[in-house]
Amino acid sequence: RRVREAVVSTQSTGSSFSRLITMRILVALLALTPLCVAEDSLRVWMEKGDGTPAGNYGSVMAEGVLDGKEFYGMVSQDYMTLTTAHFLCLQAGYAGVLSYGKHSYADQEVMISRRYGESVGFALDNLKCPSRAASLSDCSVIVGEDGEGFYSYYWRGLVLLCSDTPVDCTADYADSTFSVSLQKGQGIENGHVGSIVMTGHFGPHDISGMINSNGGFTQDTLDFLCRAAGFTSAQFKYGWGEAEGEPRLDRDYGDSIGFGIEKLDCPAGADNLCECKVFISARNNWSYTYNHMSLKCTA
Repeated sequence: RRVREAVVSTQSTGSSFSRLITMRILVALLALTPLCVAEDSLRVWMEKGDGTPAGNYGSVMAEGVLDGKEFYGMVSQDYMTLTTAHFLCLQAGYAGVLSYGKHSYADQEVMISRRYGESVGFALDNLKCPSRAASLSDCSVIVGEDGEGFYSYYWRGLVLLCSDTPVDCTADYADSTFSVSLQKGQGIENGHVGSIVMTGHFGPHDISGMINSNGGFTQDTLDFLCRAAGFTSAQFKYGWGEAEGEPRLDRDYGDSIGFGIEKLDCPAGADNLCECKVFISARNNWSYTYNHMSLKCTA
């Protein structure tokens, strides 16, 4: 009997030891096995209407994965910069950005419908990308979630105009034409003072219309615009209500031609638009055309 008990005890001890070894092996294997997490990815494209592909100009849509979280929907315009917009255009397969705006200011024909936008919601919010960002993981962003009020902010959606060619002035475009006329009323030429109306090219891109008065403009930039109008330098600029009684375009006429440039920064002595940093306005932010920039030059 004692021999049989000893054998049973030995078998029990051996069985427990085997289970312990097996458990430790499984733990070690789990530690060495990578977790099955989807890789980060990003796809960007533009749509209009109820989801129709919009080519290089329309509401920005995005889908992908970031840190294991999937997303699909619109991109918010909040905190948008030219650098971030350029990143999105590159991700959409284009060479650079020409313009950006948001739903509340853009033309209906270049953006998705409110019904469709509110049905898909936002994929990316507060997107901020540094220069030379290569992927979404290089950016600061909030991945959108369903929730209270999340779909009600359709007007914050980003509208983007991308370019098929690099947005700069290469040697082929260094002599691009650019002219400025100072006008009033229904487009009447007014000598050295009035609303800025431009025609010309920036690289391969046509531009025409007014300049938004909202950005900061250096004296060098204002002087460049006056030289393009045939004068020597600028005395002062003014927007809506900033220079009472000074000549300006009528609001309805301004609305009919829209903005040509949103922001402009030219170095001292610039002779060509290619020497300046240019943010083309396209048809974004047209509802604010009454705030276009006017200028008084030295005759």
